[in-house]
Amino acid sequence: MSLDEPQEQDMIKVINQIQVAFAGNIVDYTNDLVLEYYKENNGFALIGGSSC
Repeated sequence: MSLDEPQEQDMIKVINQIQVAFAGNIVDYTNDLVLEYYKENNGFALIGGSSC
């Protein structure tokens, strides 16, 4: 995960009211994702979704 601008071929989804860009070839695996923040790691994680 990064805070870059979306690339032309990326698919945009809104998760927990935050715009997230995914590479077009993995968008089918991004259904039902939740964006979580973990204080102890000082970072974000995408949880759930379809298995790869």
